[in-house]
Amino acid sequence: MGVFAAIIFGEKIWPRGIWIARCVGIVLITLGILSSMGLIILYDGMIPMNTQSEDNMVM
Repeated sequence: MGVFAAIIFGEKIWPRGIWIARCVGIVLITLGILSSMGLIILYDGMIPMNTQSEDNMVM
C-alpha cells in the first residue's frame, strides 16, 4: 500500500507525474503477463496443500 501511495504522491507532486503513472503501469502490466505465462514467479510460498502422507493416514 505504501508503494502505491508513493507512486500517486509522486504523480501529483512532479510536473511530469503522468509519466510516472504510465511507466509504473507498463511495468505492472508486464509483470502480470509474465507471471500469468509462468515465465517469472513473483511469490513462491511453497505451502504444501496436503500435510498428511498416505502412510500416516488413520482410517
